[in-house]
Amino acid sequence: MRFGLAAFSLGLVALLSLSIATDAGEAQKKKKKGNTIAGQITAVTTEKDVTHVTVKTKGKKGAEGVERKFDVVKDTKIVTVTGKKDQKKTVDSTLDDLKSGRAVTATLREGQSVIADRVQVKGKKKAT
Repeated sequence: MRFGLAAFSLGLVALLSLSIATDAGEAQKKKKKGNTIAGQITAVTTEKDVTHVTVKTKGKKGAEGVERKFDVVKDTKIVTVTGKKDQKKTVDSTLDDLKSGRAVTATLREGQSVIADRVQVKGKKKAT
């Protein structure tokens, strides 16, 4: 009887530990997923040391996309991505590559809702 109770207790502790670890992993995935903005640039304005970029996102299941904004500051990394899925290449870019009509993906800084840490511009610039 004691052996059965001890085995049951150990099994319960192991199950709870696994459950807690899984919940923590899912929370991290959710946190990372929400910090990007992807779409087509509709406007770019510069004010002092900050460039404001407005992007029209794609809507889900035929719905109209929404406009989202992010800011590019002096230490934001800007790159142009070219090539197909298996053979993507990146090359450093500048603010001049952020033009209306270009497709971009902005990764926002951790804990920020509008300041971009990295901006990927899709295509057109030749990678070396």
